[in-house]
Amino acid sequence: MSSARRVNAGTLEFTEKRNGKLTDKQHIQLSPDGKTMTMDSHITSTTINGDRKLVYDKQEGSAAMSDSGAMTATPGAAAMIRSGGTQPNLTGTWKLDIPKSNFGQIPPPASQTDTIDDNEPSVKIAEDQKGGMMGDMNLTSTLSTDGKETTSPGMGGAPTTSTAHWDGAALVVDSKLSFQGTDVKVKDTYTLSSDGKTLTQVTHVESGMGNFDSTSVYDKQ
Repeated sequence: MSSARRVNAGTLEFTEKRNGKLTDKQHIQLSPDGKTMTMDSHITSTTINGDRKLVYDKQEGSAAMSDSGAMTATPGAAAMIRSGGTQPNLTGTWKLDIPKSNFGQIPPPASQTDTIDDNEPSVKIAEDQKGGMMGDMNLTSTLSTDGKETTSPGMGGAPTTSTAHWDGAALVVDSKLSFQGTDVKVKDTYTLSSDGKTLTQVTHVESGMGNFDSTSVYDKQ
C-alpha cells in the first residue's frame, strides 16, 4: 500500500507499506536550480530500523531525453535502488573471510566461495566449500523471493525445502530438512554492505541436537 502527498512545489512525501511488516517513508526534495534531487528515507521492519539518504544529479544532453534531462544516482547509490530502493542485488562471486566470520564452537571450513545469480524473483546460490565439519561440499540452491516453496539438495544430499522473501534490504531464507533422522530448521539472513563489497550471512539452526548461530562474512571478488 502506498500514499503520497506534495508538501510544496519542490517537496514530495511518499509512504510505502509492504505485507504489514515494512514501512518506507520517503521525503523527496528538488533543489531550487532543479539540478539535484535528494531522497531521505526512514525504513522500519522486524529486522531494520534505519535511515538512508540518496542524492541524484540531473544529467543534461541525453539524446533520448534532451528536453527534460535524466536523473541518475550519484556513485554508490545505485546498489540501493531497486524495487522501491530497499532491495540490493546480490549477484557476484563471494569469498568467505574466515577471520571476520564467527562460527562459534563449530570448526570453520578451510575455504568457501559462493556464486550468486540474483535474477528476481529467482536467486541461485552455488556453494563451494572445502574442509570443515562436513568436509568438502558443493551445493546449489535455487530460491524464489516471492515466497514460493523450492526444493534443493542440502547437507549429505538430503532434500532441503526453502521459502525466501525480502524484508527491506535483507534476504531471509527459511529452510527445513531431515539430517541423519533429525529434523532441522535453518534461517539464513543475507545483508549487503552499502558499498556492495561485503555480504553478511547470519544463520540460525534449530534441531534435536541443539541450536546454534553463526555469522559468515564474504568479500566480493
